[in-house]
Amino acid sequence: MMGSSSILAVMVAMASFGLLLAGASAAAPGAAPQPVPLFVFGDGTLDVGNNNYLPGGAENGDPPRADHPYYGIDFPGGKATGRFSNGYTMADFIAKYMGYEMSPPAYLSLSGRPINMDGFAGVNYASADAGIRNSTNADLTIPLSKQIANFAETRSQMESKLGSLSLRDLLSRSLFLIAVGTMDLLPDCNYFLTFPPSPPDNKTEVQRLMEFYNASVASLYDMGARRIAVVNVGLIGCGPTVDTRRNGDGGCDAGMNGLAAEFNAALRTLLAGLRSQKRGLRYSLADFYGFSNATFANSSAAGFVNIDSSCCPGPCMPTPYFNQPPCDNRDQYWFWDGGYTTEQAAKVAAAAFFNGTRKFTTPIDTMGGFLLTIAAAVVTFQVMLLAATVAGCNTTRRQVPAIFLFGDGTLDVGNNQYLPPAEAGDPIRADHPYYGIDFPGGKATGRFSNGYTMADFIVSVSLPRQLRFFSDTVKKLNSSMAKHKLTELLAKSLFLISAGTSDLGRIANLLNLPSPDNETDVPHLVASYGNEIVRPLYGLGARKFGIINAPPIGCEPSVTEQPHGPGGCDGQMNALAREFNDGLRSLMAGLSSSLTGLRYSVADFYGFSNATFMNPSANGPCNAQFVEQFGAPCENRTEYWFWDAGHTTEKAAKLAAAAFYDGQRRFTMPLIFKRLVGIH
Repeated sequence: MMGSSSILAVMVAMASFGLLLAGASAAAPGAAPQPVPLFVFGDGTLDVGNNNYLPGGAENGDPPRADHPYYGIDFPGGKATGRFSNGYTMADFIAKYMGYEMSPPAYLSLSGRPINMDGFAGVNYASADAGIRNSTNADLTIPLSKQIANFAETRSQMESKLGSLSLRDLLSRSLFLIAVGTMDLLPDCNYFLTFPPSPPDNKTEVQRLMEFYNASVASLYDMGARRIAVVNVGLIGCGPTVDTRRNGDGGCDAGMNGLAAEFNAALRTLLAGLRSQKRGLRYSLADFYGFSNATFANSSAAGFVNIDSSCCPGPCMPTPYFNQPPCDNRDQYWFWDGGYTTEQAAKVAAAAFFNGTRKFTTPIDTMGGFLLTIAAAVVTFQVMLLAATVAGCNTTRRQVPAIFLFGDGTLDVGNNQYLPPAEAGDPIRADHPYYGIDFPGGKATGRFSNGYTMADFIVSVSLPRQLRFFSDTVKKLNSSMAKHKLTELLAKSLFLISAGTSDLGRIANLLNLPSPDNETDVPHLVASYGNEIVRPLYGLGARKFGIINAPPIGCEPSVTEQPHGPGGCDGQMNALAREFNDGLRSLMAGLSSSLTGLRYSVADFYGFSNATFMNPSANGPCNAQFVEQFGAPCENRTEYWFWDAGHTTEKAAKLAAAAFYDGQRRFTMPLIFKRLVGIH
């Protein structure tokens, strides 16, 4: 049982390299949010078993199937599932990043079964060897147009269960993943005839494919799709099948790769045009061609020892006439069979497209900046000061029973220490000197500071997952106390949130693109703050919200001390922060009017930082540069605002926390945190 004087700090966060998937379904009261549905279209790069259900005996033979050994040898259970891989496909890894265990089920595996919207993950329509054109591998696969027709059937079932308005909202937030085109290009290359290929008119053929592609995307848009992730065509001139046709001479076919490059350039232009024509359409184009090329150029650095041969040669199955088992070092091969990649290749590509650098995605990260949301993480010194003030300063005062913390890293106290390495690399950690040099005991605790922190850093676990953690916490509390007492506890507790800074940094990067979008994603970011943080927490019982707004992100050392930069603060980045903060203030005012019993206070970290920078010596910190550059940190750490390139010192965190909790109302509206929690 929890006494009235106890402080419960629930640390619900993690860290990462990129923004995470946005648009998680708004939670119903008392329910944790679910990842948005994923709808998958394309060829064997993404197929998870649709071809298994296609009838055989067609005039041209049986459909290509992966329903036999050695396919699936590394899939859980070692079973062939229809995936053209030794294990998972790229669709599976994208789904994993979204919060699912694997790709949604194959459409044809659901035949005869009604759609169940409870925990609905989406549907995979992809078909191995399918093309954009209906004539590509006709009668052996499910062409893109038919895949979209199958989606229309799914949509009808969804509408009958959800209604048109709810369905429209859900589809607008869903992800539509497409990877197709390779098989359409192979006939144009005179694939079985000449090397290098010399089609009569590549441009005409590519343009026709773009017309079909355009119609497909437009059809999805008309049915409600608004977020489309496209994977372009890879190096079709490189691979085991090409090498075999070239009599084992090795190397890549430049003509085939040239056609793929031409297709990809046209696809990029097509998507940019659709974005300007279709209101609300957002897309990201993943450069599988460029990623493969970069990997092949330095394959050993990427962990691959073989980028030319099949791990599973021939028919990739045990037969009386050919029974060569697959290689043992499958995670070091790029190609699994004659044309499809291994699980490892799919994994590293998905990691690059989902939350890697922007080098291989345009205009933004497929699942990061593309699906902007409030990425969140948790708990730091600012909170610890609040807890100490609430719980320990004067035992005769009324005390808030619990503090629950959510944010963007301004509040983390070491969750990253416990994150395992991911495909994209190791999590960002502060587990080494000189971090923690002024923490009690001089130990690095995971705080991005010399001591206690008020840092913002890049986060990695999706907000839906964090809120599920909190939902689990509520369930555990509910099992140990009466429901009405838990309701009372949560209503009196303080929910402290700091989120959005990393998202704004990503938007600022977007605005530096050669052709920036005139519309920023700040309004979407603010809406996500309400729909994906505040409303779900309110539904779980939260009533008192302490909100910390975005600081002057254009004044961080990571910005001002760029080697070739002009120096000084970046006005554009700070303007984005102000736009976000204005929207946040209006959002909270509106929510307090529409959600019964909701009370809030917005702490102006931007204004407080700005005021401090204007007269730093009056507040203690006399240097707005950062402490830890190279070698040992400075000795006068209490006189620095920044500890490293993006995180504040303990002193800066202490000043800000004091101002927000018990300072003048100048930096907190409509009331200071102390008043919000009811301590007088």
